[in-house]
Amino acid sequence: MNKGIIEIPLAGSWREPLNIPDSWSNLSDRVSFTLDDRFGRLWIESLEAARARDLPMLFCWYVDPAHVIDQKSFERAIDAIVRLGIRSVTGTECAMLFREQLC
Repeated sequence: MNKGIIEIPLAGSWREPLNIPDSWSNLSDRVSFTLDDRFGRLWIESLEAARARDLPMLFCWYVDPAHVIDQKSFERAIDAIVRLGIRSVTGTECAMLFREQLC
């Protein structure tokens, strides 16, 4: 933390920790915005791996709403968040959680 600015660390998927998953990179068709099933599989695999090991994880995966709306792969990932009881927070809430840990 420097002058009140908090940098939130990012993590990729469980299988590819140095590669931040985003919807654009996981489109199988960039004309009609068809999201590849791999996106949902990586997301679910990561959530389940962290939960099984009881690890506190911050998943910051970037999606464009136009890429994920009505996409089964994305819906399965969101369903996994609910099924596993994963807490979702806003950017502001996340920054406050990190700030509390630092102070």
